[in-house]
Amino acid sequence: MLIILISGLIAGPLRGTLRSRNFTITHDRMHFLAAGEGGRIRLVIGGYQLRMNTDLLFEGTLIDVNTGGAWQWHSMVNGLSKFVGREAYIEIMDDNDGWVAVDEIVFSNAGAPPVGAGTLIHSLAKPKGSDWVRSPARLAKRYAFVAREAFDDLRRGTADNGERALITWLLENRLIDLGGAGEHLAAAVSKRWDLAGNVPRPTPVLAMTDGSPVDAPLYLRGNPKTPADPVERRFLEALARYQVDPPQRASGRLALAESIAHPDNPLTARVMVNRVWHHLFGRGIVPSVDNFGVLGQMPSHPELLDHLAKRFIAADWSVKTLIRDLVCTQTYRMDSARADAVAEQQDPANILLHRMPLRRLEGEAVRDAILAAAGTLDDTMYGPSVPAYLSPFSSQSRRPPESGPMDGDRRRTIYLEVRRNFLPEMLQAFDLPLPDTTIGRRTVSNLPAQALILMNDPFVAAQARAWGERIVNAGPTTTEERIASLYATALGRRPDANETGRMLDFLEKQRAVYEIPEAEMADDLQLWADACQVMYMLKEFIFIG
Repeated sequence: MLIILISGLIAGPLRGTLRSRNFTITHDRMHFLAAGEGGRIRLVIGGYQLRMNTDLLFEGTLIDVNTGGAWQWHSMVNGLSKFVGREAYIEIMDDNDGWVAVDEIVFSNAGAPPVGAGTLIHSLAKPKGSDWVRSPARLAKRYAFVAREAFDDLRRGTADNGERALITWLLENRLIDLGGAGEHLAAAVSKRWDLAGNVPRPTPVLAMTDGSPVDAPLYLRGNPKTPADPVERRFLEALARYQVDPPQRASGRLALAESIAHPDNPLTARVMVNRVWHHLFGRGIVPSVDNFGVLGQMPSHPELLDHLAKRFIAADWSVKTLIRDLVCTQTYRMDSARADAVAEQQDPANILLHRMPLRRLEGEAVRDAILAAAGTLDDTMYGPSVPAYLSPFSSQSRRPPESGPMDGDRRRTIYLEVRRNFLPEMLQAFDLPLPDTTIGRRTVSNLPAQALILMNDPFVAAQARAWGERIVNAGPTTTEERIASLYATALGRRPDANETGRMLDFLEKQRAVYEIPEAEMADDLQLWADACQVMYMLKEFIFIG
């Protein structure tokens, strides 16, 4: 039996995937003669890899191989006929502690071939030109002969995969006496067992394989049913002078990346610098951050954009260095107050940045700030996503069976799971973009829904109560000192006399509503929770300038 793949030859804990070349589906069925435990075989059609999560489009294209050591035929038959003529490739996956072996792949319009005896096993029972083995002694001699031939071929470097598999099986089952083979071989085999047992469990990551080079056809008038001649793989013609020619035996993805990041290509550095500038100043040097073409907007400071792009490349494309350079500038440290009447008259839109633009925080930052002010934020780095919170009012057909915690386990918003059909109402009120596509510049609105969310959302109320508990449990302090603490925590500054007076009036009105004795004001949790929620509702809490 000439085995074309055995994933467990070296060590069971090792994992990996073997990808075939691209081919055209020409038959209704595919059959795999395979053995293994916990392995899988997948057919990827047209480059669509969604089959790992749903079989809606490609039913029957994923096979689980759990046969132990027995060789069995596994067939893909359901619905494969409708993909005849489509490009596809095969993946043989060993992504757990098991193994998978594939001996033969057959394309047909009928059933699977019968399982035949393997060449090695057949040679044990009936050697070529000899009679069938009819005694245990004769069978033992045949085992010894085949094993000796396998080791000799391994020494000469001519062993095939079947012989290697036999040697591995003999070693794993301690059926070979290594004492006569010398101490060096025994030590090497012992080290091999130690290494195999100490292989660390790999960490899965999303990655792409290079695959087979394919030149896509030009579709006439954009119709996929009317393909024209294939178009040779190459870089964008508008940027042809930065092109790195793709190799003939690879997809060209690496060449494309090298062209994009070429030091002589200023576009990539300009786009990156502009996006960082946009996030720091609220408006890009080129306002249309997603469009640097003829339909985009012109840069307000073209020389500055080029200067920063050159510095970015010279700093080895370091985003941290770029951010540090920008936030240390006098421009970034400016106030947003309208202090220069002449500048306001000549540049009313503040395009030339004579003051810092007033900006509203993104929804994720607003939520994180609420947790931070309440003192409940869990700033632990990394870890799995927190399941999405499902509001009682969410009743869609694809609603998950369980909801995540309302406070997102107090983790930063970046760690919250995103479900397209169940987006957080609070983040949506603060212009959370749809997760269906990327977006360089978010919509920034100032709507009544934002104030209503801060006033009525259960998450905001719960965090205000947690903040109020901190205030009440802080010890005996005066009301004015507590108000100063609220402003310092939420806004990073002390309140002025007018702000202190208004908060005192609010507390007095709430005390009257709740009918709280004046002597009990300092210990009333609801009263101070209301005061904390008022701080969340201040414009200064969600705007920076």
